[in-house]
Amino acid sequence: MRRCVDSVIWLGCLLLCSVAAAQDRATVLVGDITVSYGDAGSGPPLILLHGGGLTSGMWSQFAEAATNDGWRVLTPDTRNHGATDNPSGEFSYDLLARDLRAFITALGLEAPAIMGYSDGGVVVETFLLQYPSVASAAIISGATHRIAVDDRYRDGLETFYGARESGPLPAHALDALEARSPEFVARLRTLHATANEPERWRTLHQLAWPTWTTERIFSLDAFANVPVPTLVLLGEDDEFFSPSDALALANAFPNGELAVLPAGRHNVFRDRPDAFAAIVLDFLKRRTVR
Repeated sequence: MRRCVDSVIWLGCLLLCSVAAAQDRATVLVGDITVSYGDAGSGPPLILLHGGGLTSGMWSQFAEAATNDGWRVLTPDTRNHGATDNPSGEFSYDLLARDLRAFITALGLEAPAIMGYSDGGVVVETFLLQYPSVASAAIISGATHRIAVDDRYRDGLETFYGARESGPLPAHALDALEARSPEFVARLRTLHATANEPERWRTLHQLAWPTWTTERIFSLDAFANVPVPTLVLLGEDDEFFSPSDALALANAFPNGELAVLPAGRHNVFRDRPDAFAAIVLDFLKRRTVR
C-alpha cells in the first residue's frame, strides 16, 4: 500500500462548480429513473459520482484533466440530484449502487474505472461489495467504511446544517441554512429545481437525510473479496471521516492504496484540483490496463 501526501486549503461550504467542462449532456433510462449524464473524451471509461446535494458539475476541472489524459469521462447526476429524476421517492446507498450497475449496463461499458466523492464514495464501496469484479479500478474519496457513527461525523453535519440528529431533517434546519448562506442555497436551488418543483433542493435534502444520518459500518473483512485496485483518498482534516479509518479501509482491500492530503479537509477535489488530479490519474495509470 502506498501513502501519498500533499497540502490543501479549505474554502468553506461553497463546493459547487457551475458547469461540467466540455461535456455533452445526454439521458439514458436506468431502471425507474432517467439519468442525465455528461460524456466527454475517448478511451477507457471513467465514471465519476458526485457528493450528496451536489451534481456532476462538481467534477468540472477533474473531468477536463482526465479527458486530456485519455479517458472517456462519464459524469451522471445521481438519483434525485440535478437533472436526474426519482419518481419512486426512494433513496439509499444500496439503491444508488444498483443504479450505477444499471447505468454501466445501459451504456454497454466494459470494465469502467469508477470514482466517488463523499456520498459517491460510499456508493462506490457499496458497489464493490455488490459487484466485486465489474470495475477495472476504484477510487473512494471523502468517505470511509464508518458512516454516521461518531461525533466527528455529526459535528460536521451540525456545522453545515445546524442539525445532527437521525431521522427526518427539521424544516428549520434548512431555513437556518438559507439564512446563513443565501448564495449557497441559491446555487442549490438552481442545480436541483424543476419546473414542477422549484424548491426541490429542500425535498432532496429531506429525502437523503435519513440515509446520511443512519449508522452504517461496512465489514472490513468483506472487502478482502474485492480484487479491484482501489485508492482511498482523504484530506487529513476531513470534517466527517478520519485518516485512521481511511487507512483501515485501504488495508482491507487486497489491492488497496491510501492517499492522505495534510491539512486537507472534506472537499479536497475543489481546493487543490491539480494535486487531486495528479494523485488520481497516477493511480489509474499504474493500476489499470489501457
